[in-house]
Amino acid sequence: MAEGIVSGMSDPAVLLDHEFKLVAFSTAFPVLTGLRPRPFMKALEAGTTVFEMVGNGAERAMEMARACMESQKAMHLAEEEVRNQLGDQLTVMLSYLPVVNEQG
Repeated sequence: MAEGIVSGMSDPAVLLDHEFKLVAFSTAFPVLTGLRPRPFMKALEAGTTVFEMVGNGAERAMEMARACMESQKAMHLAEEEVRNQLGDQLTVMLSYLPVVNEQG
């Protein structure tokens, strides 16, 4: 169900599993990365994480996502500066939202 919600969103969004592997993404997310569809999919197949595709520090972003998952609470960061794969500097609103099932 969460996969369908994320893939249907008009804003850039991703759904990650507990190991930060990509489960689903919205059609707007590849646009944010600056990559066309084929290079985007090749980057994913090569093991590039969504944190590496958009951001200024993959480690910091992963720590924020991990903290969100562990606390099971949403985290919102207003006006974060990020850089995409084309080198474009962007200002985005980042939100980390834990999606859990009945077992946590």
